[in-house]
Amino acid sequence: MLLKVSQDLSTMIVYAEGLEQQTILGAKNINPEPIEVTTFANPILLTDTDKICRLPSSLRDTVFSLYQSYPRTVSYDGISVAWSPFEYPRVWCPSIDTVFFARTLKKYLNENVKSVVEIGCGSGFLIKYALRYGNSIERAVASDINLEAIRCASAAVSDESKRSLISFVLPDPDAPSLGFSGQFDLIIVNPPYIPRPNENHDNPYEGLDLIRKLTKEARGLLKDGGHILINISSLSGNEPLEWFKENGWDINLLDTIKVPLKVNSITSDITKESQDWLEYLKANKDLQEDEQEASGYRYWHELKLYDVHS
Repeated sequence: MLLKVSQDLSTMIVYAEGLEQQTILGAKNINPEPIEVTTFANPILLTDTDKICRLPSSLRDTVFSLYQSYPRTVSYDGISVAWSPFEYPRVWCPSIDTVFFARTLKKYLNENVKSVVEIGCGSGFLIKYALRYGNSIERAVASDINLEAIRCASAAVSDESKRSLISFVLPDPDAPSLGFSGQFDLIIVNPPYIPRPNENHDNPYEGLDLIRKLTKEARGLLKDGGHILINISSLSGNEPLEWFKENGWDINLLDTIKVPLKVNSITSDITKESQDWLEYLKANKDLQEDEQEASGYRYWHELKLYDVHS
């Protein structure tokens, strides 16, 4: 399956590729070009079960079948990354926060950016985007505490002409530092941003540990005149911004998007662990609740993209 998001994030087109054209769409032969199935306007998720359920029943079932077919490819602004949970377990597919980040990232990939690091590279979409559009990049680093993410990111950039410029780093999640050195013109971070007490540091969406480490080490990692682009959820509260300010950084808000909190291990509200986590967010964080679910989802938060600089 291919999900193609428009550059302004106004539409997302769902396509069937390869064997899906035969097994799901019933085509006699496989078309080398993807077959368009449906279009969603103003996507707030790349897997929006509410919008899928509102489709006519036959189309709904077709789209649900496509979402159960892998690999899944996400394409935005000429960059595509393929992902499968079976090949890369515990790695998140490029999501709405990924393309939201990329929309602004391109503006920072100017001739002054000769070195870039992505901390928490996940699927590798953003470092691939930086390599493609950073015409002056001479050195790139992608870091993640998950070996499967390193594998996924390495595969994602394998066809890039600047593949030889990138190094991959696998830090120890329990180490007190980020686990790499050097100085960079641009640091990009789409980190875990959902706090809870006794957070797990190896969870792809949980906790603020990565942000906390970055605020302490950024002075040694960022060149003079450089920038940190970081995505922070409203659920993180004011702590991350205060950490940066305490260390003398200036912070500019660049963009925001309101999205559902669609993390089953939090919102399922079935196990004691999910119940405790949800109650913590309700009591202590800016978790927005639509009790009638008129908007399609009960829980919402805002993603906020910041420029951090001296």
